[in-house]
Amino acid sequence: MQQLYPTPEIERVLAHVSTWPGVDLRMDSDGSVEFAVDGVVAGSAHGDVVDLAFSPSVRDQLLTEGRADRYRTDPRSSWVSVRARTPEDLHDVRWLLRLAYLCRLAGSLHDRGDTTLPTVDLHREFDRLDLSTSLRLLVSRTALPSPDARQSA
Repeated sequence: MQQLYPTPEIERVLAHVSTWPGVDLRMDSDGSVEFAVDGVVAGSAHGDVVDLAFSPSVRDQLLTEGRADRYRTDPRSSWVSVRARTPEDLHDVRWLLRLAYLCRLAGSLHDRGDTTLPTVDLHREFDRLDLSTSLRLLVSRTALPSPDARQSA
């Protein structure tokens, strides 16, 4: 049987993630941990695997860049999976969790027009991820408010 409780390494990463504004971690009955942003599930951790939700276009770009694998339980899904077996893998997990967090947060801003999370500067935070040009264009089109919208808010 596959271990569903996150490994100690993943637990440490999730402990850090839980400090981000609007993040809620929930333990499922099977021992896995769900990662929710502003009330919407953005991922889950099972053993040494983290599964994350992205738009199909962002998922495709992450796959193209080799930053994640197809979702292990449904390869057609827009979710991705990433394994954390080495320190480099943990870096990738943290990076993908931050990207998923920012994309989900941006989606909440877009869908509701307001949020309880006004302290996060999405443009600056996406810049800090040092996204590839292709990924930055996709995120800019699908997740980020326009600069004009930020000024009028």
